[in-house]
Amino acid sequence: MSKDAFDPFNPNSFPHLTPEAYKSMIDGIIFHENLHKEYNMAKQVSAKKQEKIDDARIEKQYGLRCGGIQIDIMDISKVFREGQKAIDNGADDATLGQAIFDFVQTIRKN
Repeated sequence: MSKDAFDPFNPNSFPHLTPEAYKSMIDGIIFHENLHKEYNMAKQVSAKKQEKIDDARIEKQYGLRCGGIQIDIMDISKVFREGQKAIDNGADDATLGQAIFDFVQTIRKN
């Protein structure tokens, strides 16, 4: 950084401010940056995007646990519905996979 570049974190850039005013200004900058980070982390995911995320989780667990098991094509939506119920109950991936596997055992063809 060049010698004459403006640096808000250099107290010499603001000779007209008292130390208390400078500290208050820096605290405000840091607070604003942290608030912005927290807002971005807490931003809500749209319902459509959350549905895609849930569907991807169900597909992955179905593929891992039930690959090779034949089911009727009309039952695919039932598998997704069962997976969505598990997700709505707060299931992690292992519990989701087990719920899907248990359901597929009831509808399997082979």
